[in-house]
This record gives sequence, C-alpha cells and structure tokens, in this order.
Amino acid sequence: LLSTLLALCMVLAMLPATAMAAGNEPEKKPVDRYTVLVLDQSGSMSGPMDQLKAAATNFCEEARKENEKNTGTWNNVAVVGFSTEPVIKARFSENKNAIVEEVIPAINSLRADELTDIAAALLVADELLKEVGESTDKYDVIKNIVLLTDGLPETNYSEESGRYDNYGFSVPVGQSNRCYKIVDKSGLRNRNNVYALGFFHSMSSERIALCRQLLSDIQTKGFYTVTNSGDLSFVLGDLIADNILDDGKAPTPPAAFDPDNATGNKIVVKIACPVDVSVKIKGTEILNSANKTTCEYGKISFVPSTRYPGTSEKTVTLAAGYPYTFDLTATAACEATISYTYYDNAGNPYQMNGTSGAGTDETISFKATEVSNIYVSTSNRASATQPATATKDTEVTDTTSRFAFVPTTVGGTVVLSKRNAEPGDWVNVYVTPDE
Repeated sequence: LLSTLLALCMVLAMLPATAMAAGNEPEKKPVDRYTVLVLDQSGSMSGPMDQLKAAATNFCEEARKENEKNTGTWNNVAVVGFSTEPVIKARFSENKNAIVEEVIPAINSLRADELTDIAAALLVADELLKEVGESTDKYDVIKNIVLLTDGLPETNYSEESGRYDNYGFSVPVGQSNRCYKIVDKSGLRNRNNVYALGFFHSMSSERIALCRQLLSDIQTKGFYTVTNSGDLSFVLGDLIADNILDDGKAPTPPAAFDPDNATGNKIVVKIACPVDVSVKIKGTEILNSANKTTCEYGKISFVPSTRYPGTSEKTVTLAAGYPYTFDLTATAACEATISYTYYDNAGNPYQMNGTSGAGTDETISFKATEVSNIYVSTSNRASATQPATATKDTEVTDTTSRFAFVPTTVGGTVVLSKRNAEPGDWVNVYVTPDE
C-alpha cells in the first residue's frame, strides 16, 4: 500500500496545477490582433472625406481603449489608402502608442483623387499581414482587413469577362470581374478575416446592386452598407469595431427574455410597409417574417396594414445589448415608415441616435425588390440605410470614368462604353430612355 501511495504522489507531482483542479480550463493564451484599414481615397470621396477620417479615427479609439483594459489582447492597426494605386499610410508598429502617434495622423493625411483599384489595395493589406507571422503555442494571432469604399473598381487596366457579366453594360462589370479574380486567386480571404463597408452615396441602383454583390463576395466576416455619410462613424467605429474586438464570436443568448412581458432592456422596431424582414446576429439569421417569428432573442409580431391592404405591419421586439442587422426587402414599391425605440432597465425610451424619448418615424422609399438595412449596436444605438435609388445627372464617378454619359435632344442618354477612346477606335453605343 505504501509503495502504491508513493507512486501516486509521484504522478501527481508531475501534473500541472491546472490539470489537478477539476473543471479548470487551460490558461488563455495572449492574443495579438492585427487590423488593416483599407480606405478609399479616390476622387469620388472628396465630399465625405472628413466623415471617413472621423469614422476611421473612431475605430482606432475603440482599439486603443481595448488595449488599456490589459485583457491579454493587444490591438495593432495599419492603414492603406487607395485610389489609382494603393499607398501604405501606416504600418504595424512596436510603439505602444502607435495608434495615437502614427495611425490617426496617417488617417488625417488622406486626400481624395483619381481612380479606385480595390484589388491592389487588398493585396497590399494582405502583404502587411503576412509580415506579422502566425499563431504559436504561446500566443494567438488574429488578422483582419476592413475595406471601406464608395464605389466599384475603376482602373487603367483592361476589363475582363467573368462572374458579373449578367449585370449588363450600364455598369463596369469588366473591372469588377478583374477585381474579384485577383482577390480570389490571391487566397487572402482564407488567411484573413475580411470586412467590407460600402458607402453608397450618389450611385445609381444598377451600380449599387453590382457593388453590393462584389463586396459581399469579397468579405468573409461581415458586409455593411451606408448611404448617409453621417452614419460612417457609427457603422465603422461601433458595429465593425465591436465585431472585430470580440473576434466575430456569436454572443451568448439572453438567459430568459420574454418579449411579451419585458418592460425594459429591450428594443422595439416597428416597420409599416410591404417588406420581408430578416434579423441576424453576426451573419446568423435568428428571425424572419416568413417562417421564423420567435427565438430566444425575441419575436416578430404582425397586424394588418391599413395603408397597404393585404400586407402586414411588423413589430420586432428584441433583447437589448446585442448587435443586430435587419435586412428589409421590399415586396412592392412603397414609402416605409420605421420606428426604433430602446427601453432601458427602468423602461425609459431612447431613439436611434441615443437621445431620450420614444422613437420617431423614419421614412424610406422603396422600389420593388430593393434592400435596406437597420443596424443596431451593443450600445443600443441604431442606423437605417436608404436603399438604392436611381440617379440621373448627379451620379458621382471617379476621374477618367469608364462611361461617358451624354444627354441627347430626344430625351435619352448616349452611353459610350469604352474608357479613353481614341479616334478610330470602335466603341459600343447604347441609348437609354429617361425614366
């Protein structure tokens, strides 16, 4: 018996302390998180450039605040600005104050000009992330790319056929095909978490549809849209920052949330128009108005619409404190009214922008099949995006645009489909009637 006890003691002495404590998990490894902000500084960003800088700075401030918590995770930020060519504005640095001393000044140095080479910028971001190494048995490395652009690729390179040919001649499909092929071939989406934010200001519905698809195909962790420059800081600095700083992990559902009885700490969104509604958390659908109207986060309820007979008005009640994305898809042309209210634990109401008071209606004009989004952050602020709206002469394009739009005397528009056509070149000409 004595020899058996001695042998047991020897075995226990060789075990690590964590293994001897039943139920204890292995010690968490430190994390180095690297994020490259890939920011559009093409000519079409000249108007909203100040809002882009504020949004990117807000993101950096969130990363800096996280570093100050000393949680074992350190956030490193680099910046790539891009127009006709990408430029590294700030590299990853061992300077502990790099975000304040190097990254934010680099963001403020951005200047809008020229074209939009998205693919080249993403390749440069990938190279920066290759330089930082990989995870080891001592620490984890997490790599992120955040792309913010206000338009489709426009470069001086030849166009290509491919994935987006079915979008037609009125949008730059050839440059989009080229962009996707380069990104796909590089494999960068397999090595990094890729987030994409499309800023759709002054774009035609056709261009927005293609840009949505391209950015959706490029991203791996999240695709967001903004139509109002004032929402850039909220979406990049709050939503995307939240997602990255918790590494995209799905949050734990509320322990016991009853949307019918909850008096506080809830979100109520009322949607009055013929739209299909889908609610997601970090890309995973939790509710939809067709066949999934209840879940542990909340519910969708319906009342008949007096304004649009044969359709229903929808009320979505959700537990507060979670990052929600609403996809609204119009089933018919309509003027939608959306009301958002957050109720705190005491039952006090707050509006989308965080000001006190019951939510006021926001109007969104839809054409059939158009898509809008409502974003809700963990701080219970929200933003609603306008869907694509066709524009005529106000469309913003970059310098040396692929298309020349020439109004005609008979009410149509001649569209020349070749960039930089020279005398003697063949060009395709299309005449489109005005709406």
